[in-house]
Amino acid sequence: MKARISSVKLKSLIHYCKLTGEFTWKQRVNSSKGAGSSAGGFKNERGSLHRRIMVEGTNYSGQTLAFLYMTGKYPCGRVKFLDGDATNCKWDNLHWRRESVGEPTPTIYGVGIVDVEYDIQNVDGERCP
Repeated sequence: MKARISSVKLKSLIHYCKLTGEFTWKQRVNSSKGAGSSAGGFKNERGSLHRRIMVEGTNYSGQTLAFLYMTGKYPCGRVKFLDGDATNCKWDNLHWRRESVGEPTPTIYGVGIVDVEYDIQNVDGERCP
């Protein structure tokens, strides 16, 4: 399994604005994505759009990278979009509940997926509490 990106490496490659929830590249990553351009895009997953960002060959969700960027650790438990919009990665729109859960499992509410569960290790290799 390929190692996940660290928060230090993430911050060297991408800027995350907690007020807007936008991710931008700090440097050119290919011929069409230069410094300042939007990182990633949106993917339709079970009828709901979600932000996805490819970093060093690994695909990440926007909410995962927002948590890593802001806290230095990967989220454990549920990441909920408070407004129900899975494309809105503003820091104050993301809510994390510490829970012990299994493999990533989307939970569907109404018209879209607003909760995603994770059971992963933190960046430092410790199991999530």
